[in-house]
Amino acid sequence: MPEGQSLRLTVDSCDYYIRVEGLEDKSLAESIEKVLNQGQNGFNLFTHIQRCAPSKFGYDNPSQYNSETAEKSVLYHLVKEMTGYDLRELQNEDGKFYTPDGSDLWLELKEKAEAYSPFQLEKYQEGYEKLAKTGWEGSPDYALSLEYKDQHLLDIDTEYGYGVGQTDWQEELLPNLPAEGEEEETIEGENVPQEQTEAKSIGEVSQDEKVSGKPADPNHAFPKFNPALKYAKYLKVLDEYYEKQNEENLRFANPEGHIRDKYYNPKSPYYIRGLSPLEREIGMEQEIGMLCGREPSLNGYDPVIQRTFGGCNSFQADQEYNQEMRGQINDCINQIFSANGIVIPDGTELRLTVDPYDYRIHAEGVEKDLAAEIESALNFGENGHSLYNHISYCNQSNINIGQQGSNQYVQGDKAKAAVYHMVKQLTDYDLRTLENKNGRFYTPDGSDLWEVLSNKYKEMAESGEAVSFRLEDYYDQYRRIAKEGWNRGIDAVLTIGYKNGVLFDAAV
Repeated sequence: MPEGQSLRLTVDSCDYYIRVEGLEDKSLAESIEKVLNQGQNGFNLFTHIQRCAPSKFGYDNPSQYNSETAEKSVLYHLVKEMTGYDLRELQNEDGKFYTPDGSDLWLELKEKAEAYSPFQLEKYQEGYEKLAKTGWEGSPDYALSLEYKDQHLLDIDTEYGYGVGQTDWQEELLPNLPAEGEEEETIEGENVPQEQTEAKSIGEVSQDEKVSGKPADPNHAFPKFNPALKYAKYLKVLDEYYEKQNEENLRFANPEGHIRDKYYNPKSPYYIRGLSPLEREIGMEQEIGMLCGREPSLNGYDPVIQRTFGGCNSFQADQEYNQEMRGQINDCINQIFSANGIVIPDGTELRLTVDPYDYRIHAEGVEKDLAAEIESALNFGENGHSLYNHISYCNQSNINIGQQGSNQYVQGDKAKAAVYHMVKQLTDYDLRTLENKNGRFYTPDGSDLWEVLSNKYKEMAESGEAVSFRLEDYYDQYRRIAKEGWNRGIDAVLTIGYKNGVLFDAAV
């Protein structure tokens, strides 16, 4: 790239293909596109640009962040995941989309949606009908862009970005901060306190280790929250298939050439027929990746996933994982109650509430002595942390786009919990107990807490000690809490119900 020459990288939100714009040399543009469009590069770049929206810092978004076109993209992927159809290719007339066999697409979506309960398809109906009326070509597509110039990526149409010379927002919002630190998500708009903090060690047992004179049984520990497990069945099939293919490929003198022949040489006796162009590309990349020592990556359009599961449906995977976790936790609670002689009267609606700081489980809805017995039995090891994570992940707004969970997911101050754990991790101070006056927190020796945090963070960064977050991401929320005082606002507690031996989501 000539010095001073700029280009624009634009990613569409359907196929996630990276287009190169702004170059007079078309052959150079094509070469760049070919190099960049490998694996999931387009998807990763699109996601990165999306997360860099200036509105996250309190500024207006450029026109490329358009909510109406974004809704069009959501509908495309919704249809793709639920039916496998490409909405762009379907017949559209009289304000309706039709499947290849002439059926009304919306009716087919409604039928498919029944398998994804409690997913609410109706939330998409207004946007769907509007798109069906205007037609796919009747509104602009959702695409996001970055500028590339002199080996640097720059945000489009805004000075408040991450590119060189586009960091004014840092100086305005985050003054006097340490210069070093590792990347981490901001706490604004994210439900992340449990992910940003260090949980108690696996072997640590609370003061409630012994219940009714008996040691707490480690077999009654709640399963740890690990959302990656929702894709375990897909990854298992991929690993087994591509490992076998790799063994066969290594028998050839030129394994990579053999792989390319399998996918792109119709004259080869090993040519695989019946694949789409996208499936060929993905399959070949998976096998070459295995040849180079990489594990196969999950892609819903992988021919193995398509053949085995008909695709990888994230809605269904989320629901299946939640259901599996719910069943395991339910069994643990019933076993703990049985082992400790705890009997919940039939018809009683017990509520288990977990605080976001100590992750202690509190029992409500039963008489005081029974509640104390229940709390003593459940609060050992990391049960509270595991239960909090499970309830949090069952928030329907995390799973279904546009769907709001119960009030408990929106009324709590999650940023307050995140700041608490950040302070705890860096200094071991309990923010709840520190002196708070004149809009500042003070340590027991009278030092300004933020200065202590800044010095500690800088010290850790300079020594190369691993830090799992950026301190500056907490600045705004820290100052807000210091100004308002700790007791202002609602704590982000989470609650789950238990009745007749069964856990149920609480409509708090």
